[in-house]
Amino acid sequence: MRFIKFGIVGGSGTVVNLGVQYLLTLAGMHYIFAGVIATEISIINNFLLNNFWTWKDNPAKSKRSFVARLLKYNSSMIITGIAQNFLMIFFTELFKINDLISKFIAIVIITFVNYIIHYFWTFKGEIDETK
Repeated sequence: MRFIKFGIVGGSGTVVNLGVQYLLTLAGMHYIFAGVIATEISIINNFLLNNFWTWKDNPAKSKRSFVARLLKYNSSMIITGIAQNFLMIFFTELFKINDLISKFIAIVIITFVNYIIHYFWTFKGEIDETK
């Protein structure tokens, strides 16, 4: 069930990611820069949804642990986001695929890596520091 929720959150993040990239490129921004900005916005969107819905049964124990979780999430997603954007550039430049389609392909590929990282690291159970 958790993976299904993760997939739904990922779907919303994909809409945010592609939508922001589309709007930024429509406004004249180069697709690579638009892709980087869109990725970070979708990372924040996905963190909040995953934290409060997908892993709601494992809440952060304190504000400090919430911030630590956000930093873990963002740092891991920046790494996979870089990989995602490199894949987008690869598909766009080498195979001449539209940048939004390339980005979508890259998102699908990276989704499984992200789930494993978040399951075993980001949202791993925490020790209650108040006891």
